[in-house]
Amino acid sequence: MCSSDLVPVLVSGGPGVQSYLHTQSVAAFTWTVRHNMHFNPAGFVIREFDGTLIYPASVDYPDVDTVVFTFSSPISGTVEVS
Repeated sequence: MCSSDLVPVLVSGGPGVQSYLHTQSVAAFTWTVRHNMHFNPAGFVIREFDGTLIYPASVDYPDVDTVVFTFSSPISGTVEVS
């Protein structure tokens, strides 16, 4: 799946909700996030370290344990997938 129409969605935790927080310390065009949750996450929130929300150019799911975010310029920050 690849889409530039995806919008970050903050999913509040509750019973049975899994999430994974990835930190990308070095700015990069592509973030490969291995979350090991055994499903394709439906939601994600990407932020620069100053708290600014970031929208990726594309999102790919090469397998059920990996999400690849691609950006138009090198970015560092965090992403929570759930």
